[in-house]
Amino acid sequence: MSSERVSVPHIEGDGSFGFDIVGESNYQEALDRIAGGKTKKGHEVEFLATLIREPNNSHDRNAIAVLIEGRKVGYVARREAKAMAEMIDRRGYSQFTADAMIVGGWTDSKGEGHYGVKLDLNE
Repeated sequence: MSSERVSVPHIEGDGSFGFDIVGESNYQEALDRIAGGKTKKGHEVEFLATLIREPNNSHDRNAIAVLIEGRKVGYVARREAKAMAEMIDRRGYSQFTADAMIVGGWTDSKGEGHYGVKLDLNE
């Protein structure tokens, strides 16, 4: 029996983490678990993200979900998702990986900040 492993392509960025995703407000609990909880200074922690096509998504057939450590943390914005989905489909993949950074998640006596996610993708 052959056990072929299909590799998932990794998209290299330029190290700027300037590509914002959307919808993180719906995934704050997942982000909190991944980041290890809120801290006084917040977070700027790098992770590997998996971006997965969701062609059956009822809101957008070009939807691309962003997962970190197997947990959904948001989506690529609709305006970028269409071109990205076309590129992924052309190459015959349903997903790829990219470096990601979880930011925010601070808490102090004045309040607390939500988490956000930035990808290291060239726009």
